[in-house]
Amino acid sequence: MLSHATQMSLRASGQIEAAKLPKEISTSTRTRASRYRKVFMQSQAPKKLSSEDVLAVIVDAKLSRHQYNIIRMSAFDKFSSYKVVQESKKQCNPKPKDIQVTSTHAEVSLQALLDHTVERLFLVQKPVIDVLPENELDKFILYSKWGFDSSSGHSPYKQAFCSLEASNSVVFITSLVPLRLVNGDQII
Repeated sequence: MLSHATQMSLRASGQIEAAKLPKEISTSTRTRASRYRKVFMQSQAPKKLSSEDVLAVIVDAKLSRHQYNIIRMSAFDKFSSYKVVQESKKQCNPKPKDIQVTSTHAEVSLQALLDHTVERLFLVQKPVIDVLPENELDKFILYSKWGFDSSSGHSPYKQAFCSLEASNSVVFITSLVPLRLVNGDQII
């Protein structure tokens, strides 16, 4: 009787599809209700963010490790552990063999940087790349811009350098920014 009353109430309020459920759940097999509930609960469960999405949240919000872990405690099922995020962050850098670091500078070869940038763009645009024919995969063009920036007047810290002329009071950087990745007329 309750099932029928619920069904009539839902029909009266214009929810025709919802009105079919009480009858279907209550008059079919004994396990039907538990299966409906299980599917409903799975659709309502929060989805875990990918480690790349979590890394983007950390960078955008300028979160420290401690701040992230506090936020994560409120939603374990949504956020990855910080170690997983660290591994994802490592994937954002070119391969260690392509990076040279000394006490006065760090450098990455241009080709390694361009290759890594295209690899990362391919990961982000995987659905688009997967539908392209294999003979089209070597026809991409990456448009980029590059520039320099420097800052000076920093307090020199007590750090020993290999050469006497070296100092950490001035910072100079060369940067490369990808603008567009195209394949023929298609902008990826």
